[in-house]
Amino acid sequence: MAFTNTSPSLVPTRAKKGTLGTNPITVAAAGNGEDQFVLDMATTSVARGKVEIQKVKGKPMPTGWAVDKDGHEITGPDKFYGLQPLGGTEECSGYKGYGLAMMVEIFCGMLSGSTYGPHVRGFKQHINPANLVSNYITIWYMFASRSLLVWHPYIIEKKGGDLQQHSAAAPTAKHPMQKHRADKHRETQKEQGTPTRIIET
Repeated sequence: MAFTNTSPSLVPTRAKKGTLGTNPITVAAAGNGEDQFVLDMATTSVARGKVEIQKVKGKPMPTGWAVDKDGHEITGPDKFYGLQPLGGTEECSGYKGYGLAMMVEIFCGMLSGSTYGPHVRGFKQHINPANLVSNYITIWYMFASRSLLVWHPYIIEKKGGDLQQHSAAAPTAKHPMQKHRADKHRETQKEQGTPTRIIET
């Protein structure tokens, strides 16, 4: 699973000001053989770039995409102020997309101590560092022991153009099978030169 917060362009349900980003969510899971499931989606109705495309083409936007500076739904790109959350208006359950965007903001901006919400620099603004955070979570299922080992997220923090990696937490290794996995994980991380901490419990 991967999450990241972005420049504020989402106008929450019943609001007039953009306070959250498109805040995408990605989930991937391996299946049998070559089968796999991959989800990569924004928590807004569309990406900001699609509005730009409609403006260049001189065509209206579909309903449910955007709002003007007063928070009213619009279809004309020239009056664009902000994006609607996934789902669109409140009547179409847009508050669910708003909730998902807020979840990503909590994971990436607030819990990491980084810039969050309306404090993130605006779209196409380059005066201040973006100071965004991407949060990664990997889950390994231990079928033999019917247990679950969670590799806690590594946070890749971008400050002033430099990528800084922090181990947000450490995986645990209690069961013998988990200890084997933890040892293997430690060896892999050592080969890759990635810092890691394993807590034996």
